[in-house]
Amino acid sequence: MKHRLRSTSRFGRQFWEHTSRKIVMVTLAALICGIGVFGVRAYNKRSVRVPTDVKAPSPRLASELLRSGSQTEPTRVEAEVITIRPTGFAPEKIARPQGPFLLAVENRSGLRTIDLILEGPGGKRLYTAGMPIAKHDLARKFDLVPGAYVLREANHPAWHCTITIEKK
Repeated sequence: MKHRLRSTSRFGRQFWEHTSRKIVMVTLAALICGIGVFGVRAYNKRSVRVPTDVKAPSPRLASELLRSGSQTEPTRVEAEVITIRPTGFAPEKIARPQGPFLLAVENRSGLRTIDLILEGPGGKRLYTAGMPIAKHDLARKFDLVPGAYVLREANHPAWHCTITIEKK
């Protein structure tokens, strides 16, 4: 005598036929979603993402500690944040009082490398830095004397930010 797993009644046959179809459909849907997720993740790893909804950065206080004359007395320093976008620098002008500050540059241009140049009054080159694609952000402390300075990208003459240091 054979052992039957499924019922021979009409209700039993319909139940098993519909249930197995549902299981197959749910399994296929899950498989297709999984393939789609992995495909999108692989595509996003290859492509360069350029944000278009980034708002213009505003100066903010940084908690970087600077060592003054004594080793125990930390000082708060303001940070000026500049974002390099596919269209250039944002903001294009910064005015700040004399004193130490942290210049933070965020590369959101999508370019493979960025070559930054900081020029002082009279066009004298004060600082240069290369930012490869693996390094999206750069931060450096400056204490500039009053005057007009220009931060620019070497390969894009129209991209620049004027930094004006005012006397206290």
